[in-house]
Amino acid sequence: MSLSDQDLMAAIHQRDAVAFKALVGRYGDLLRVIAVSMTTRQHSGNNSGTKNQRRPIQPWPE
Repeated sequence: MSLSDQDLMAAIHQRDAVAFKALVGRYGDLLRVIAVSMTTRQHSGNNSGTKNQRRPIQPWPE
């Protein structure tokens, strides 16, 4: 049973597509969060968003 190069490429592409869908299914939420944070960071001219994230949370005063 010999496969031609075209059949082999189609099989590899199909396998990669399935693996990619499984990866997106598992890490879809994480990728979405990363994409959103990257786009919002690009649109904001200053670094206020990243500074606020790095600041440790202060406990409420008693």
